[in-house]
Amino acid sequence: MIIWGGFNFDSGTLGSGARYNPATDSWSATSTNNAPTGRDLHAAVWTGREMIVWGGYQLPSGNDLNSGSKYNPMTDNWTPTSSASAPLGRESHSAVWTGREMIVWGGLGCGSNCRLNTGGRYNPSTDTWAATSTANAPLARAYHTALWSGNEMIAWGGSDPMMPLQTGGRYNVITDSWTATSLVNVPLPRIAHTAVWTGSEMIVWGGAESFSDTSTGGRYKPSTDSWVATGVANGAPMPRDSHSAAWSGREMIIWGGTSSNSDFNNGKRYNPATDSWTPMTTVNAPFPRAEHSAVWTGTEMIVWGGISYDNGVLLNSGGSYRAQPSAPIIQSAVSRKTHANAGSFDIDLPLSGAPGVECRRGGVTGDYTLVVTLLANVSVQETPQAAVTAGIGMIGSDGVSNGGAVVTSGNEVTIPLTNVANAQTITVTLNNVNGATNLAIPMRVLMGDVNGNGAVNATDVGLTKTVVGQAAGAATFRADANADGSISGTDVSLVKAQSGSGLP
Repeated sequence: MIIWGGFNFDSGTLGSGARYNPATDSWSATSTNNAPTGRDLHAAVWTGREMIVWGGYQLPSGNDLNSGSKYNPMTDNWTPTSSASAPLGRESHSAVWTGREMIVWGGLGCGSNCRLNTGGRYNPSTDTWAATSTANAPLARAYHTALWSGNEMIAWGGSDPMMPLQTGGRYNVITDSWTATSLVNVPLPRIAHTAVWTGSEMIVWGGAESFSDTSTGGRYKPSTDSWVATGVANGAPMPRDSHSAAWSGREMIIWGGTSSNSDFNNGKRYNPATDSWTPMTTVNAPFPRAEHSAVWTGTEMIVWGGISYDNGVLLNSGGSYRAQPSAPIIQSAVSRKTHANAGSFDIDLPLSGAPGVECRRGGVTGDYTLVVTLLANVSVQETPQAAVTAGIGMIGSDGVSNGGAVVTSGNEVTIPLTNVANAQTITVTLNNVNGATNLAIPMRVLMGDVNGNGAVNATDVGLTKTVVGQAAGAATFRADANADGSISGTDVSLVKAQSGSGLP
């Protein structure tokens, strides 16, 4: 866990930090050579190799900053981020990591006197900035939440100059465009709330409404642009704001925070699969606090720092919490294929009812990729880890078996498939998941079945013709039969060649 910057009553804004190793329960200071100037209310993301910090507020100047730096813990070195085309200086903004870029958005600017609905995308490999579109962007705001869903940034809540908000937007990096989040069944307006991403939903919870704190929340599913309220089974935590939330792979863990009555050192775990809450132990829990940080390590939550409003002191203590073991429950399964520069697009593979139809060509060797997301961090312990248990195909790539090996990352499993035959139903089984369970994923394969009804005919040809000349997108990618990123006469010919074929 890397802590950096912030505010201290004695020193003002800080330009120092430290790395905490939970395996040895020890701290190491981060270098101050080339480190950013001290700041508070900045944002930070982890790229997999570096921490990028950007923006924030500086005392005693009172300036909002548009500078930042990249910290490499392996070398203990800082490298400044470019200021060319960087967004306007700001504080209390959001930042997400897309896997390739950091996106910063919103916040307070103008020396804390205005709210912003602008932002920028920073690419650390090229050290360059690109502005985010303002067309259809959400209202200017600060104190909101934002997260990365895998293909979009979702920003929600916060406040404009007058009141808390219950609006938000989804930002698509590929198209540089915004789509408003639904207002149907949306949670009440709020600030100082939390948000986590489960793999298919954003869960927001708690925070401060216009006049009081709340213990309500909502689950937002971007695939259907729909909200569902979080339940109160077994009792939601007491109303609070400025708390922390972490996603364990199966549950959202809420801890700490403050209310008009007191600070908290308690919390609960929310399971979206059962829409229910489970109390957390308070034995050895850290001192009550708010505005602290929390991270999930893969096995435990670490909380650190923050403020005790009850006592008027800042804290440099923390604690780690280990949740109960996770069950191997599949949350989603998809067939994923990259369509050149247009990006990657997924075909859902339901585990019940009719299996999804993969309609894109698998190349000369019939290669496909299944991505399975579970509600918990996962291990696949059998040899082979996966096998084709029905239909024609094997685990591997380029026509060669890899012995059944898969790639696991947190709660996600990636399964490479090769030599997959057309016009069939294939079943792929993950073996001995979390040491106990075999999980089967069915997929129908029918090249050219643009509408996914199990047959290729004139309708599929017509659907492809209507989008010729367009780039593959969320609404059109099934017509990109050869997955080259654009829909052309070649795709029409490929679909025509399959006309008359169907699934048994």
